[in-house]
Amino acid sequence: QNHYPNRLHNAYFRNLSPIMHTFISLTTPFMDPKTAAKLHVDRNPLEGGAIDEDNLVRDWGGKSDVIERVSEMN
Repeated sequence: QNHYPNRLHNAYFRNLSPIMHTFISLTTPFMDPKTAAKLHVDRNPLEGGAIDEDNLVRDWGGKSDVIERVSEMN
């Protein structure tokens, strides 16, 4: 922790399995409080303006079609 700067801006976890949800809930108390505050489980990233809807894929409520463009390239 002393050797690596805190570079995480925010992490959003959506549609987690119950096992992963439990794992994150159990490990969060052992994390640095600054890091734990940046983890958002089952929260809509569009709330509060954290992510612009133009940059979020349509499957998650945004307007971006980046995944469609990538699949067209293959």
